[in-house]
Amino acid sequence: MVILNIMIKWLATSAAVTFFICVLFLSLVIQGTSSVISETRKTTLINRISGAQIDVLGAFHGFYVLRGHTYFDEAGTASALSIIESLNAADKIDLEGALDYIASTQNTLSGGFGAWIDHFDDTFRGFDLYTTYRVVHALKENGVLSKINLTALTGFVLSRYNASIGAFSELITEANGRQYAVSWFALGFRSWLDQVAYAIPNVITTFAGISVLADLDSLDLINVTRTLEFIMSTRAQNGLFKPYPTAHQENLPGWSSLLTNPFDVDSYGTGIPYTYAAVSTLKALGRLDTINQSDREKITRYILDCQAESGNFYIHKDYEDDESSYTFYAMMTLIDLNTQSQSEQAIAKVQKHILQAQNFETENQWPIPQPQHQISVSDGNLYGLFRDGGGDPMSDSFRAVAILEATNALSLLDQPTPRSFTVLLNSIIISSLATVLVVLVAIAAITVKNRILARQKQPPIGTPTPSQTIQIWR
Repeated sequence: MVILNIMIKWLATSAAVTFFICVLFLSLVIQGTSSVISETRKTTLINRISGAQIDVLGAFHGFYVLRGHTYFDEAGTASALSIIESLNAADKIDLEGALDYIASTQNTLSGGFGAWIDHFDDTFRGFDLYTTYRVVHALKENGVLSKINLTALTGFVLSRYNASIGAFSELITEANGRQYAVSWFALGFRSWLDQVAYAIPNVITTFAGISVLADLDSLDLINVTRTLEFIMSTRAQNGLFKPYPTAHQENLPGWSSLLTNPFDVDSYGTGIPYTYAAVSTLKALGRLDTINQSDREKITRYILDCQAESGNFYIHKDYEDDESSYTFYAMMTLIDLNTQSQSEQAIAKVQKHILQAQNFETENQWPIPQPQHQISVSDGNLYGLFRDGGGDPMSDSFRAVAILEATNALSLLDQPTPRSFTVLLNSIIISSLATVLVVLVAIAAITVKNRILARQKQPPIGTPTPSQTIQIWR
């Protein structure tokens, strides 16, 4: 029995040591070759974004192919910079090269950024203030506004300023017999008038124009009082804001020639994107105090009522069109109005949705699953990026990171990825199988050895037994 106990203890110790060595060895091998074990949501996202930078150019490409070519522009590069800087990973990219690239995209004639070109027929549809704001803000944040022509930029902004009412609008561009006044601001339309929507002096273009001037410390170039009056004139009875003062809901088909309002609004003429633009303008002007506590609560209740089951938000109460862009506008508005304490459940729901939107799809390869290959994506896969709907993954990732940062939840990205858990589990399975095999071999070896020893202890055939020996002596 003593020998049996010793053997059991020895086998148990051997199994434990074997299991530990196998797990450690496999983990070191896997980590050394692919770093999958220590992979987190954050490191994966950083690797995907930093890997999208084009070495010679400094620009960051988008994650889709357009007419057989990788698409890149200053807006996407500004989004990439924002993501990288929020995650404190500027050392992973060529920051100077990226800033040089977006500065180089300033149009020498207009002074602005964001050339809108229809890549199907190469029609130029103009520049827009919103992209200009995004680029200028990126340059301002990095202290390199001196890289661009500030005089030309100021002229670009003021050419879109309507001094009589204090608002901004986009200039109309004519091409192929059609008119365009466009913006890269993420917004859905349901009307054929969307191509000229921003020709109307509106809160979105005004937000962009004011934001650029604020970054340039040049608000004294306009009549700020008149701009403030314009913004407040777009406030509706429900406490929210309209795209422009006379905007109203038109229940007509999108193709109807009787339509006059291109913007999608509710029965009050309002919506979350326009409220976000108005509140952001007031913030840039330093006049958020013009929204009293009662209206802040109205806006907060309205926004919370627009949250869909998915966690995203609708454009307004009267239309179920939930998008990540509307979620971004909703969250930033709640934060600017300082009503997060009333919105904790909604914010938690958004954060959960954001984590679910991060792509971790893999191929069924064992023991190390590989990111799923997607032909339509320029760099092979979307692994680690945020993809919410059918939009650009770079924009979706920008909005996701911005929301997490604004809600003090970037630490959620420190979680290990599902692939990391899978690889660790596979390592344990392999180590368990190896341990079982070692134990079985050990048991077999001990059994064979014991049999050999037992045979060696048996007397040769014909040798008298002790009893037989006694009888002989008698």
